[in-house]
Amino acid sequence: MFKAEYQTPLRCHTIEELLEFPLTDKTKDVDLFLYILDAYDILYARLQPPYPNAEPYNQLVLKIRTYLLYNYMKLKDAIPGRLKFWTQGMFLYIVACAAAQVALKGSPGQLMAPETRQWITASRLRSHKSWHTGNFTYCDVVNAYEILHARWNETEWGGELTPYLDALSHRTSWLITCVLPNTISDMKSMRLDRQAEESPLHPHGIYKLMAYDMQLNRSQFLRNAWPVAEHFDPLPENYFHVFYNHETRHLEVRKFRDKIGDMLNERLLRPCERDVTGYRNRTLEVSAYAALAEHRPLFLLDTLAKLTQYGTQEKLEEDPRIVDVLHLNQMAMHFQGMYNLPWLNYFVCFEEKIWKHMKNLATATIPFIIERSGYYDVMWKNQIYTFKNRRAKDAIIGWSYILRRDCNETAYGGINLAPFCALILDPPVVKEKSSAACAYQWS
Repeated sequence: MFKAEYQTPLRCHTIEELLEFPLTDKTKDVDLFLYILDAYDILYARLQPPYPNAEPYNQLVLKIRTYLLYNYMKLKDAIPGRLKFWTQGMFLYIVACAAAQVALKGSPGQLMAPETRQWITASRLRSHKSWHTGNFTYCDVVNAYEILHARWNETEWGGELTPYLDALSHRTSWLITCVLPNTISDMKSMRLDRQAEESPLHPHGIYKLMAYDMQLNRSQFLRNAWPVAEHFDPLPENYFHVFYNHETRHLEVRKFRDKIGDMLNERLLRPCERDVTGYRNRTLEVSAYAALAEHRPLFLLDTLAKLTQYGTQEKLEEDPRIVDVLHLNQMAMHFQGMYNLPWLNYFVCFEEKIWKHMKNLATATIPFIIERSGYYDVMWKNQIYTFKNRRAKDAIIGWSYILRRDCNETAYGGINLAPFCALILDPPVVKEKSSAACAYQWS
């Protein structure tokens, strides 16, 4: 055996020390791994009755899941050594599940409230005849997550969505922390030991549950993270159609259509698709098309690709998803030509980029367009400005209006956007012929 040269005073021996540990963005990988090991030993020693007081364990669940929420994409590195197929995020997630089970006193599930049942039925999300998640097998939980995932952009932002996610998380924590009989672990490929009568879940099965649980909760958090300052209904007076008709000339350029196709693939992705595909392929990042091909019919992808490459303007306008992407790329081309500025990088923040810039959004010096779950709003001074339809066109008009109203048509202290604001918000100027002009007299 080799002597461990790494020494740290941050080893934990009790639940109180786990709560006091400074789990932050600056925590070193070694300290984090030792913390996970200590937490694993402490929590799994308490998974049998009699169970201790639940309050400190609820606090630990909140602490770990909050850390996972903000740092999920940074914890995808594989753990070297014998822990094959395991990532840092998976190890931290099973610790959170163990803490949840201690707090819930080993409960295998919960009965959904009547309001949640009505919401699930009305939203066409029901996947099981039982309303008690304790009756869900592994496949039942995965099916419930997949149905919700497929309709994620169409679900209500408030209501009973959070209680439903909590109920699924409760069952997930029990599935991950227990040794399951084959009647519960009913997908043979997800068992660690396929020959035994009882077996814990394989890391592939754990990662799939973790990806659905964490990614959907991350997306739900972003939906309600900021207060709504103003709702524009109707939109301010605008002449966006003049700008749109002028910029449709770019459809004749092949590179422009390629950008539309690439962005459309990115916008079609749901929260978990790239995550699950990347883990299966042993890579941290996969292309949007590769992630879509794992979960969508190839005929659909080929049809959309053909439409974006060769479809007429009228055909493109029939699909609202393509229309949003078309408007965003028209704006990008306009700003690149007029201001030599990558508009999508400076004035738009898509959902997958929000977590990277989360700490800087509150101090942004200009309003910008923010996309969440396929809907477009404007953020300004850490508040959200929403619109009637919440499409890209509405957000562009609202962004132009707020620039004029609150920022004196100036961005980043020196970029004069007055010509652009006039193009969107003011009626077009019709140049009249000079009175001095007259027809040439031949005689």
